Amino acid sequence: MITDKTGETNVKKTKFSVKLALGIIAISAAELTAAFLVVHTVVRSTIYDNAVNIVRRDMLIRAREIDACFLKHSQLVEHIDTALG
Repeated sequence: MITDKTGETNVKKTKFSVKLALGIIAISAAELTAAFLVVHTVVRSTIYDNAVNIVRRDMLIRAREIDACFLKHSQLVEHIDTALG
């Protein structure tokens, strides 16, 4: 076996490097998973709330247009009734 100045073999250094790399990868994967879950939950609920608010606003605008149309025609019917009555 090949040893360096401190007397450690290359195999020991390699095993330590592999364990260190795997540990860093595992911690990074766990952190990325946690960040994804938090962001996905927050962003998903925000997008859902915005979509619902947009639909509500559009329905309110259309309801006001319909209400104005009915009011206009109601007044027209009253004027015709007054003129013919």
